[in-house]
Amino acid sequence: MQKLTISAVTQLTGIPAHTIRKWESRHGIATPERTPTGRREYSQSQVDTLRLIKQLSHQGHSLAHLADLDQTALQELAQQHRTGGEIPRPDPVRSVILVGETMGRHLTHSTAIHTRHTQNWRHWLADSLADAPDASWHQHVLVLDTLNLNNQDVEQLCDLSLRCGQLVLIYRHLSRPQLTELKNADVQCVQGPASDGVLLHALQLPNLAQQPAQITRDPLFSATELARIAAMSPTLACECPNHIARLLTEIHSFEEYSQQCLNDSQEDIALHTQLYELAGQARVLFEDALLNVAAADGITLKTNR
Repeated sequence: MQKLTISAVTQLTGIPAHTIRKWESRHGIATPERTPTGRREYSQSQVDTLRLIKQLSHQGHSLAHLADLDQTALQELAQQHRTGGEIPRPDPVRSVILVGETMGRHLTHSTAIHTRHTQNWRHWLADSLADAPDASWHQHVLVLDTLNLNNQDVEQLCDLSLRCGQLVLIYRHLSRPQLTELKNADVQCVQGPASDGVLLHALQLPNLAQQPAQITRDPLFSATELARIAAMSPTLACECPNHIARLLTEIHSFEEYSQQCLNDSQEDIALHTQLYELAGQARVLFEDALLNVAAADGITLKTNR
């Protein structure tokens, strides 16, 4: 029976060699035979097992659980996923972890999922890899933003990708071999800088994408009233009421446009939900400002209340 080197197994499975070695040492997965010189040799059956474990780990099953199953049980579990049968599924994603100096401004206002942020990503990565993984790791999505990575960083991220529910890497500069290794480990690579909209599209989480848009109240002013205010001559030296009325007209128009996009485009529902919410929040703030400025200027406004 033909034996395969670890390099060949990597090519056949897409699992980095260092990950295969760690699976072997930590979980006893696909323990190979050794040549007299100590080189690992794998059978085709072990290659099939590694493929199944890679697939199932990315469907939310912990390595500790999969390591206890023989190949027949792994095949049955994979078949259940393919046929939509009843599967003991892990808990849904419960947190998005933002790692990197620039990540504090991202996503904190746009999702009901718990979001936390840490700056020093190398310290965070070292601490995370030192902890023993458990099933709860698959409830976390990691978004890491970094300018560059060395080869050791790439190896560690590939290892971490097999623990968490999803890993999104925002990078500035990567070599082609590094990018290939990361993608083979199912790390989603996005060239930065990235906006919230890009991140939401990359994450594709139902928890993020299906949150209903929340607007605190309906518009206070009709389009006709805003046009009247924008054209009137104020008694104050400034023209704040006119400017705010014109801004409100534009914001309300954009709010309606975002709502239409939200209804028309299911692919970008998360992005358009966010834009619709932000437009509504801005409208409310400027409506309150207009009321205050008008009161100071002695202007009587007609509202929809």
